[in-house]
Amino acid sequence: MKILVDVDGVLADAAKPALAWVNYQYGTKLRVSCLREYNQPLKGTDIGEVLRTLMEDEGFVRHLSMIFYAKWAMWALYEFHRLTIITMRPTCADHLTKWWLYRKRIPYAEYVNCEGRSKSDFDGDVLIDDSEANCMEFAATGRPAILFDQPWNRRALVYPEDGIHRAWGWHDALDIVSHLAA
Repeated sequence: MKILVDVDGVLADAAKPALAWVNYQYGTKLRVSCLREYNQPLKGTDIGEVLRTLMEDEGFVRHLSMIFYAKWAMWALYEFHRLTIITMRPTCADHLTKWWLYRKRIPYAEYVNCEGRSKSDFDGDVLIDDSEANCMEFAATGRPAILFDQPWNRRALVYPEDGIHRAWGWHDALDIVSHLAA
């Protein structure tokens, strides 16, 4: 199978350092557990816009940590499937993103930046993403999506019969992929 894998919120933990920056800059006391949407409003901007801006900062990207078990899971998937990294990060951050993937030893066969386009427009059998909207659009094409659990998508009601499966972490994601591949 060809599996499309998102970066932020699935492989890279960008939310914690982004909120630390937001709290410092805006004098807020936000926590990741308080995020209810990706584009949560913030004093004339939103968290998503701040994150997009931070993705252009080499120091910020270089220090992003991985989501728990991400590297192990990607190697497990890479053994039997074709992996495509698919991101909506600003295209100017592609070189930093690829550098981060290389430094973290994340395997993949292809890298796609789909900024300004829907991930459902791209060839793939399964999508693993933390965005409810991306998963819904992908599943609407008749292909299954795995919604990787994050605080901002916990309100989402997802059902396997609608083509969307919730993964509570990488162990769940691997189990879902193995069932879908069978």
